[in-house]
Amino acid sequence: MRLTRRKKRRRKRRSRKDTAMAWGGLTLAPRAALGFLMGTKLMGLLFLLALGWLTFQLFTSEWFHVQEVAVYGNLLVPAETIYEKSGLGGRFVFVIRPGTVEAAIAQIPQVKDVQVIIVLPSRVYIEVQEVQLVAAWDVGGARYGVDEEGRVLPAGETVQVEGLLVIEDMDGVSLQPDDRIDMAIIRTALELGELLSEVSRLGYSRVTGLIYTTAQGWPVYFDPGERDLAWKVGVLRALLRDPEMMGRSVEFIDLRFRRPYYRAG
Repeated sequence: MRLTRRKKRRRKRRSRKDTAMAWGGLTLAPRAALGFLMGTKLMGLLFLLALGWLTFQLFTSEWFHVQEVAVYGNLLVPAETIYEKSGLGGRFVFVIRPGTVEAAIAQIPQVKDVQVIIVLPSRVYIEVQEVQLVAAWDVGGARYGVDEEGRVLPAGETVQVEGLLVIEDMDGVSLQPDDRIDMAIIRTALELGELLSEVSRLGYSRVTGLIYTTAQGWPVYFDPGERDLAWKVGVLRALLRDPEMMGRSVEFIDLRFRRPYYRAG
């Protein structure tokens, strides 16, 4: 009788020890399974807390906010003007769209092309290509820069026209920024400036064309679309060496046509 009771107790103990729970291919005892579940939830919670903390640090730390903006290639436009136009100051680098920044900077009239490069963690490079000014256009004393495409830019702090060939509009036609000058006028004027090295200023009239004033004060008319300008300048030099002509008072010399013409005063 005693032996039978002992066997039953042993069987009960064994059955308790052998009771198990299947979890993900593992067989765990009830207490181990409960601990496993609680540990998994705890790990997930800790992961979410860590992720939230990292996200908070990422957005609030200065580490990934723009700390330095380097501007290259600018001569006409101050770097401060480009920086202000970019709107990059202190921005979070991961939300910056280079194309949007480039479009904002390209609104500056003197900027022809621009490229924005972001370098982690907090640096931005702005490389600009500016327009090239080739001449200055004068209307009643108001100066404008003219670029290689004939576009007009108002002279001022960001557009310096010193040292450029000046073309004075004798008709006094007012201009607005982004107006364009006929490039035939600009090209002919620049070529005249090369052929007549002493020239620093020319006139322009829609009636008589480009106007060069000789040392004697005589106006000389050139066609803005002249294709053989070197020959015309040679003719002018020959006339100015002619003793008979030099003894006269000349009202003007017209070289716009194949046959030179001048009117004595």
